[in-house]
Amino acid sequence: CRCPTTTKGKAACCCCCCCCFFGSFHFLLALLAGQVGKLGGDAITNLPGDTRVDCTDDLNPTNVIRATWLPECGIENKTDAQLDACGGACFNSALIKRMEEFYTKVGYKMVNFSSRAGPKDQDVVPIKAWWIPPAPGLNIGLGPPPRVVVQHGTNQNQNKFEAQIAGFLLASAGFGVLLPSLRDHGYSGPSSHGKFSWG
Repeated sequence: CRCPTTTKGKAACCCCCCCCFFGSFHFLLALLAGQVGKLGGDAITNLPGDTRVDCTDDLNPTNVIRATWLPECGIENKTDAQLDACGGACFNSALIKRMEEFYTKVGYKMVNFSSRAGPKDQDVVPIKAWWIPPAPGLNIGLGPPPRVVVQHGTNQNQNKFEAQIAGFLLASAGFGVLLPSLRDHGYSGPSSHGKFSWG
């Protein structure tokens, strides 16, 4: 099948091809989601054992990024030379130093609040989060700075690099950032059921 050579014909052909492609893509995605739902039941899963990794009392936003797992770097505490060698095009020691300096200058605080009870009478547990204030001087005269919540991914916690880097970038851009851990993750309290679900 060839597309016409006129401008209108090309546009119509392109639109038709794109619609067919995206329609097929969404159909396959829906089909896959249906199969995953059948395999996973109602998507409630047992928690793995590593949801509290990198959440010891000595770790905080000023030092956790060197201790936590980073792509291609491993888990051990990393020197500047190791960060420069393993970070490749993604990051280097200069980024990590900026993060450490930012958190030392701006500060951070561990905050606590209670979870909601679940629809099936799940426990109310204490949730812990890092509060990272916005960089000073960016919101002068504009009212209170905006606030965002950065939620960690599956089987992670507030000290993992994805949440820490996102929190740093947002706070240094003038946002107040809350980095919580879900129940049974990080510093947050345990539940009696030991399961999690998204959505």
